[in-house]
Amino acid sequence: MRATDIIAEIGSSHHGVMAWAIELVSVAAQCCATSVKFQYFGDPVALAKRRKLPASYADIYSRFAVPFEWLGPLRERARFHGLRF
Repeated sequence: MRATDIIAEIGSSHHGVMAWAIELVSVAAQCCATSVKFQYFGDPVALAKRRKLPASYADIYSRFAVPFEWLGPLRERARFHGLRF
């Protein structure tokens, strides 16, 4: 029998605040999640073009994505709690 992976889809619930995103990782651990997942778009403009969407979608992707600079601190908090990132 394989273990079940419980993924906390944090997505864009951080509302653009890194401290809140880090706190949500801790909350996920308290809720017995085994992994956390965020939205990261390396190049929102290219993503919108690739999906053949209006340019305004790049702004939406940018607002809801996790900035690259957050990935290290978020990964460290996940590791602290024994979560996969």
